[in-house]
Amino acid sequence: WRLEHGFVKNKYMENFDGLYVTSPTEPNRIMVKKAAETYHRIATDFPALKKTLLAIGFGADNSCGFAPNGYMFLSLDGDIWKDEESLSSFFEKVKELGHTRNASDPMFIMAHELGHALDNTLALKRIGAGGRLTIEKMSAFSKAKKENAQKARAAFRGDLSDEEMDERIADELGERAIDSDEEMIAQAVATWYYGEADHPIADAIMQM
Repeated sequence: WRLEHGFVKNKYMENFDGLYVTSPTEPNRIMVKKAAETYHRIATDFPALKKTLLAIGFGADNSCGFAPNGYMFLSLDGDIWKDEESLSSFFEKVKELGHTRNASDPMFIMAHELGHALDNTLALKRIGAGGRLTIEKMSAFSKAKKENAQKARAAFRGDLSDEEMDERIADELGERAIDSDEEMIAQAVATWYYGEADHPIADAIMQM
């Protein structure tokens, strides 16, 4: 398994009910547990995620990507996730910058990356893809992602202009959400799980 998924150099690997968590050094057990619990919380609501996202690795950044075999993995910045204080400090900074709004739980960050994974999972389901992503599949996957974005915006657009939409998105989901449609979806997922106050845009996107 280590050879197949490229985690040969990791000193730590543990299976949390089907989710592999890996790290090149011994990680903070509390942070590992929190990350796994957040994954299982969202995967319980969206079971398809269990078939597409295979591993979480503590690495160099916070991101969602694809392994060579076509399964997704999440990368969590090892420095940011070294302990609860470090994660909370980072989360407060992104809120101060306006990237994220209306949230108080640092696990928002984990849910955001899982939002990218859900977006990808829906695109994979749209094209009926599984396993290794060929060039042909990647083209169809890209089109399916655009369809996700169109349906997400249509879910709450109404008679709003593009400018009005962006203003409402930024007010509810943060400035990060207007960087791209992918970020909008990821922020909506995180806000739905860890947001405060009313969040109608996140509700509409999650329903879609």
